[in-house]
Amino acid sequence: MKSLLNRFRVNSGKTAVPQVENDKLVDNLSETTSVGGKILVVSKGAAFSGKVVSYAVEMAARTKSSLVALNLDEQGSDFGNFCSQSEENISDFSSKAKEAGLLFAHVVKHGKEDSVVADLHEQDGNLRFVMEDVATSKSAGRAIPVYTRAMLRVK
Repeated sequence: MKSLLNRFRVNSGKTAVPQVENDKLVDNLSETTSVGGKILVVSKGAAFSGKVVSYAVEMAARTKSSLVALNLDEQGSDFGNFCSQSEENISDFSSKAKEAGLLFAHVVKHGKEDSVVADLHEQDGNLRFVMEDVATSKSAGRAIPVYTRAMLRVK
């Protein structure tokens, strides 16, 4: 069973990689980082909402950033199934990033959000923003939480 799936997409091909190779790919994402760094987009489910996908692609294009999509399983009861569902659901996000000319990587992990995001920040200093796939209600509509690495330390 794979404990971590990672797909680095420059073309439309799908590639599942063993754990050791995954770690190397995630560690080496710095080599493919765009000028503006990377935006980590976190979903606490096996899929990303259409709104966060659109917003992340738009923000990455404006800031000349790469995208790293993280499906996070905080429950951990059936991680193998969670990985499979995440892999099936990432194609829309990946294709929209590719259409926009963005570099894109996909990671699936389990654990608590704070520690997983902190570990990814520690592994890769080019993660500039973290975006959560949780819409919060505002009086004028909805907002997608985005925070920086400095805010991560304060959380």
